[in-house]
Amino acid sequence: MRTTILCALTLVCGLARPQSMYADLPVRTEQLIYSVLAWNGSGYSPTFVPEGSESIYLISDEASVLSVRKTLVYYWPPSGRQELDADTLNEPLSGFLEVRNRRGDISRLYERRYTVYATQEGITERWHVATDDQAVELVARFAKQCREYVVSIYRFRRLNDAYLEHVRALSNQIEAERAKGRVVTELRRQMDSLPPPEPPRPPADYLVAPSPVRSGFIVRLPPGAYTVRLLDPGGSTCEGSEKKILTHKARTTAAGIEVVLSRDWTSPTSLLAPSAVLYTNGSSDLYLRPFLEAAFNDLAYARTVDNQGHGSPTNDRWVRMRTGDGPAARAVRG
Repeated sequence: MRTTILCALTLVCGLARPQSMYADLPVRTEQLIYSVLAWNGSGYSPTFVPEGSESIYLISDEASVLSVRKTLVYYWPPSGRQELDADTLNEPLSGFLEVRNRRGDISRLYERRYTVYATQEGITERWHVATDDQAVELVARFAKQCREYVVSIYRFRRLNDAYLEHVRALSNQIEAERAKGRVVTELRRQMDSLPPPEPPRPPADYLVAPSPVRSGFIVRLPPGAYTVRLLDPGGSTCEGSEKKILTHKARTTAAGIEVVLSRDWTSPTSLLAPSAVLYTNGSSDLYLRPFLEAAFNDLAYARTVDNQGHGSPTNDRWVRMRTGDGPAARAVRG
């Protein structure tokens, strides 16, 4: 009888546990979202704008990319954030964007294929946006370079194995001749004259390789407030697509300093704010590397790189800039 009761309790607990587990799963809702690839001053930050967010924040006069899609969104308590379930649903919406400024002027943006990448020009990192056929050609060329590099690696391995085998054979022969008391000068000369194979060099055209070609709306707007909505190919407004675009720019620029201690060179310290002070006991050499930085509104910048970010609307945030003029002046236009 006791065994029967224990079995029954085990069965009930086993059935109840999955129900409690499923009850804890977050509820996913289908939403129309804006996916944003935003210029952040030193590269690009991906973020998304859920239905509950009214505004898209972008740095003005720089190229950023928007796309509109339907996906599943859920609230994740551990992070306190809205998260995406794009693996289950990720449907891009077609049409065109209608952008209206405060004077009522309307401009239309159409989807374009694009890729973003960075090159090294002297000591400066430059970011670029290539579009349309140029983007496709650039990515295809880089893919070809990668394939050729992989082939050259296999070729190098075969040549290097043959080289090492030849060296090993000569070395064994030298040891055998020495054991017999013979002169090995000629054999040593042959070994020293063997040229090792040249290792292949990876593609060096890019500091950051071109991203896969995708489609999106390239947005570059002066500072100000705008409204945006997606219209389908027939000209009807897609419900839930109306948003504000708030573009902002750096209030000022300055020179920051990266400080590297000779005894702790793996952990450099950046002095961002002009009032920043570095304290040191004088027991280690300091290496200083200046860089360009800019002061952005803290809240606007936080929501540029993460639409759910937090910041103070009255404070500045100093941001390290990797380029002197940003990607706009170097953008590749199709």
